[in-house]
Parts: sequence; C-alpha cells; structure tokens
Amino acid sequence: VEMAKQLASEGKSCLEHLAQLSDSYGLFLSSNSYVKSSDAALTRRLFERQRGGLGQRSYCKEIGRFQVTGIRDLTTGYDSRTSDGRPELPLNVGGEMITYYFADVELGAVVTLRTSGTEPKIKWYSEMRSAGDRRQACGALLEELVLAVVRQLLDPVGNGLEVRPEDHALLTAA
Repeated sequence: VEMAKQLASEGKSCLEHLAQLSDSYGLFLSSNSYVKSSDAALTRRLFERQRGGLGQRSYCKEIGRFQVTGIRDLTTGYDSRTSDGRPELPLNVGGEMITYYFADVELGAVVTLRTSGTEPKIKWYSEMRSAGDRRQACGALLEELVLAVVRQLLDPVGNGLEVRPEDHALLTAA
C-alpha cells in the first residue's frame, strides 16, 4: 500500500512500475512440478546415474538440445562453477539435490531436481529470465527444456514413476 501510494504521488500505477521493472530486469518464468517414486532405491539410482555412477562426478554436458554450463550437486558437495569445486550453499543432508545451469537459453535457465524430505517425490524447479516482451516464446522454450530434463534424467515412463494427472500428457507423449 505504501508503494502504491508513493507511485501514485509520482503519477505512476503499480502496473506501470511492474512494466518498468520488467524492462530493467527481464521477465522471470518458472515451471515446477514432481513425479512420485515409491521405490527409494530407484530414486537413489536415478540420482547416481546423473552423476555417472556411484561415487562419480561425470554429469551430462547436454540435455536434449540444451548445453549444460554448470552443475551444483548439494548432495555430494560439488559445484563446477566455483574455483575449488565446492558449493557456496550448505549440503542437502538426507536427500538428493542437483542443479543444472544452462546458458544461451534466452538469458539463462536453471533446473533443480531434488527429493522431497517428507514425501516419496522427485521435484523439479526451473527458472528462466528473458529480455523484452517474449513471455509466450520463453514459456514454450522453458517447457521444452523442462521436458528434456525430466524425460532424459528421470524417464518417468521407463522407470514407472507416477506422473501427476496435469503433467501426464506432456511427460508420457512419445
């Protein structure tokens, strides 16, 4: 309310201010969801495979048509983007958590895969920043990226993971 009051005194609306912020910083889009995995051993294997096997750090360099430019694995304490290979964030004790960084996807994209601490779920969180008025095109691009990540790294159909009804058509299509 204070901000709206201040903006009104300057002859601006909240919507105009939001448009100015988008012009300055870009649009931020996200796409988040999950699959259920009732088999804890399968879940561990899915994350071990992402690392290239048990005790390895041989992560994929591309996912679909997208180049992976960085990896942060808060389960093992690895971050390819730091000079010493150690993450700046604390470890994710008791769960799995790997973040993939992509450049050249508009102004950068990030997808994190992690296990839930309270439910038998593998969740994903994605974010992408775009410049200008490209919300629709960027939304489609982010969806393509997320689908590539989920299909390639989790393979819900091949691994018998339970897909949310609202995600079913997308994730199970050939």
